[in-house]
Amino acid sequence: MDMDRSDLVERLSETILRLKVVCNFLSSEEPLPSVIQRVETMASFIELLLETLKDLSDQDLQSFQRVLLIEIQSGKGYSDISARWLMMRDRQDMVFYLLQDHSQHRLLEMTTEAFEKMNRTDLVQRLSQSSSGPKKKHSDEQRPAVIQKVATMAAVKHLLLETLNDLRNEDLENSSRPWI
Repeated sequence: MDMDRSDLVERLSETILRLKVVCNFLSSEEPLPSVIQRVETMASFIELLLETLKDLSDQDLQSFQRVLLIEIQSGKGYSDISARWLMMRDRQDMVFYLLQDHSQHRLLEMTTEAFEKMNRTDLVQRLSQSSSGPKKKHSDEQRPAVIQKVATMAAVKHLLLETLNDLRNEDLENSSRPWI
């Protein structure tokens, strides 16, 4: 408000409302369809990655890790992955770790490129066919709570980043008021 950016105030207010709705969703109240769609898309994406990585042998998984590390550190503009990444053996931990710093779109690009470099066109094809949209779970087949929570956090983070990305550098520089 001090920066005279009413457009961002409005978007942030909408985001806060969405966050409240997400919290209500976790309390079994009915959320807004856009939030549900984002969470569902993210959860389906997480499941797709987990299913795809499940089919890799231990050797292929290590190769995947090395290829991703090389691609990320080769100047592609991706944030650094720590050496801890190469030590990970749990596929779920790997996916959750990558989702901390990368959007769904970027992670899909990175994974597809890694599979291409590994000559795993079968996995590239699976990703391209399956990533077109979320798949609804049957009512008797519940998604693990941890996947649902990670998907919710990632979707909310994306909503917040969309709002914050609209700030221009000069908006930030002109703000003389400290954030509380």
